[in-house]
Amino acid sequence: MFRNVLLITVRNMRRYKLYSAINIAGLSVGIACCLMIGLLIEDELRFDRFHRYADRIYRFSTGNRPSTHAHLGPKLVADFPDIEHAVRIMRVSVAGTTIAYRDRKFTEEELLYATSNFFDVFSFPLVLGDPGTALASPDAIVISQDMAKRCFGDVDPLGKALAIHAGKSSERTVRVTGVLGELPRHTHFSFHGLVPYAAYPNGEWENGTAYTYLILGENALPGELAEKISFWLPHQFTPDDAGDKSASRVRRSRIPCRLMPLTDIHLHSHLEQELGLNRDIKELYVFGSVGFLVLLIACANYMNLATARSANRAREVGLRKVVGADRWQLMRQFQGEAVLVAVLAFAAGVMLTEMFLPILNAVVGRTLSITYGGRFLCTLGVGVLIVGLLSGSYPAFFLTRFRPTAMMKDLSRSMPRSAGFRKGLIVFQFAVAIGLIGATIVVMRQLHFTKNKDLGFESRDVVILDSSKIDYDVYSAEHRFGTIKDELRRNPSILKVSLAFVVPGEDFWTGTEFKLIDVAESKPTRIKTMYIDQDYLETLGIDLIAGQSFKSAFATRSYNGVILNESAAREMGIGRTTGQKVHMNLGNVVETDGTIVGIVRDFHIRSLHHKIEPLALRLHLDKVGVGGHGRYLVARLRPQNVPATLQFLRDKLAEFAPSQHFRYTFLDTYFDFDELYQNETRLMRVFGTFSGLAIFLAFLGLFGLAHFTTENRTREIGIRKVLGASVFNVVSMMSRDFVFLVIIAIVIAWPVAYIGAEALLRNFAYRVDVGWWTVPLSGALALGLALLTVGWQAGRAARANPADVLRHE
Repeated sequence: MFRNVLLITVRNMRRYKLYSAINIAGLSVGIACCLMIGLLIEDELRFDRFHRYADRIYRFSTGNRPSTHAHLGPKLVADFPDIEHAVRIMRVSVAGTTIAYRDRKFTEEELLYATSNFFDVFSFPLVLGDPGTALASPDAIVISQDMAKRCFGDVDPLGKALAIHAGKSSERTVRVTGVLGELPRHTHFSFHGLVPYAAYPNGEWENGTAYTYLILGENALPGELAEKISFWLPHQFTPDDAGDKSASRVRRSRIPCRLMPLTDIHLHSHLEQELGLNRDIKELYVFGSVGFLVLLIACANYMNLATARSANRAREVGLRKVVGADRWQLMRQFQGEAVLVAVLAFAAGVMLTEMFLPILNAVVGRTLSITYGGRFLCTLGVGVLIVGLLSGSYPAFFLTRFRPTAMMKDLSRSMPRSAGFRKGLIVFQFAVAIGLIGATIVVMRQLHFTKNKDLGFESRDVVILDSSKIDYDVYSAEHRFGTIKDELRRNPSILKVSLAFVVPGEDFWTGTEFKLIDVAESKPTRIKTMYIDQDYLETLGIDLIAGQSFKSAFATRSYNGVILNESAAREMGIGRTTGQKVHMNLGNVVETDGTIVGIVRDFHIRSLHHKIEPLALRLHLDKVGVGGHGRYLVARLRPQNVPATLQFLRDKLAEFAPSQHFRYTFLDTYFDFDELYQNETRLMRVFGTFSGLAIFLAFLGLFGLAHFTTENRTREIGIRKVLGASVFNVVSMMSRDFVFLVIIAIVIAWPVAYIGAEALLRNFAYRVDVGWWTVPLSGALALGLALLTVGWQAGRAARANPADVLRHE
């Protein structure tokens, strides 16, 4: 049986070379799309699964942040037997850490504090050192191989001393106790070094929060455990006898908490201040759907051409039935042919995947590759069967259901039903392709909108310098800010200078509780608070729409002045009026009274995925209890001769802070379009690539069908030409049906694509309208290509000499 199927398949492929090439090419492209999308999805699903206890590790958090109060970790282990370990992690310094060895000095941004049991929970490899003791000493440090190479060259780094200086902490000496192996890429947080958590310079309770990971017992039930912890939490927030201020005053019967599986964080966690940039599981659903639809289009091509050629194979089927073949044997024949074609298509699809994987890796920023193992071969085998059976199903059922007498005479009576099925497949193919093109257009428009939207501040020619190590305390409180900025403003290329804790594009959670003093019914309102200096608004070009700026407040020593954005003013119910007295409570740090001195226009400090939040601006002086230094020095430059201006800033920074490594970035880069919207950028690229392939497959099938139709109507075209029909008349006649089908596809794709585009834009708080014209535009493109494809085939037939066509009639 197999030999017979193989021989007939080879004969048919040799006899109908064009159709065979179209079928194999279409299926191979569809299979390659599915393989590449499958590799992309598998890559995203692999995150954090390499850890030994991956299925038992959970991240504990409270509120809308991925972290929780730092002191809770040890208490959880002590009070709940189902919790075996609690690891606490926090960043060493957001602004970076200076590391020095002898005369070598550099800045490292990815250092983490971690408790000593870090390697008991996470399976990150060590090539040197003992994971059980590597973080036991407060003066230890575990570094990456790259850092070891930069610091020590080829010398064994174990036991070597390094000087580290993070933020405003004093310089301290640590010794290398371990060297990390190559870190797996599939982890939701990355680091180049670990410092013991016990070495945190301000003490354990003063840091407030930490990322806390738990190992649960094998029989623990996370849902029940989270419920128990939510009732346990309020009792952990009462100051102890020693006056520990890490515990805030809480008067609630339960506090919501979250136990998130480690393996879910990458695709399901989208909280503020994540340790790394996560993806969205919805993106994988979209990718998978696109791959499946492209494969369906390829299978539809095969069914379309197979049913179109059914009349040519009718006599073959009739003869087989006459000599004794039953319907099931014939069905196996046609399904076998489809499976053999699928085998060839899968082989070609794997080769296409290998060819185009480097391009896909460049588009999505991955290093995807095919691993040829038993699992991959089994997947291919199942895929061959599914695609073969799916693509050969309708021809097998359609051709085998007729009686031999009818098939030996004429199939014309049954062909209208077959033609209706083919038309339905064409409509499906073009509806999918048009919908994908429309979605791509919408995503492109949204990305253009986000890139060009007025963010409420001027980002061009604004440079940001790391200034965390400038010692402002060498100046008196009267001049600590002015002296440095006056020095910089002497350069005529520097227009404005400001000092700040936060710049737009940086995520932060510092908040203050505000309450209007003179309004009896006023309720406390928690508002995000940004600490700036008196020149910040002018430097960034943020509009003041009511009241006065901090420049006037600073001049009159009104240090407790507050400036609100429009959203915060609406939240507090004051509109655009200023001068109200407010009580400000920054948790355990400070409580004080102040005055609302101004209102600024709303400006974006986060991506357009998020609505502009209520925001308060305060002066960062010792008076407000948060220290007298800024993390960033922000300067607006003249656009001319920027390199020389940057060199001037480098020299001046070396005077102010000799230990400060010179690092700069421009604000329009810091508010990084590619990073803030990389998911959407990747989605657009994938949509664009695979919608293009869907269109290619649809037109490949249309080309084959048009070729077949033209061949079957060659004698009709010859007679029409003899009777006086022009080339235009013939092309119009041949194109009419196909144009009608594409128009139907546009009508069907319109509402579906509109709903899909609305779903894609749902993640944006500020977005474009989908536009009623989006689908018609993509449909017009598809219609033009369809006319070109069918018109070329029809024109070729119409230009043929009728005598050559009709000589045998």
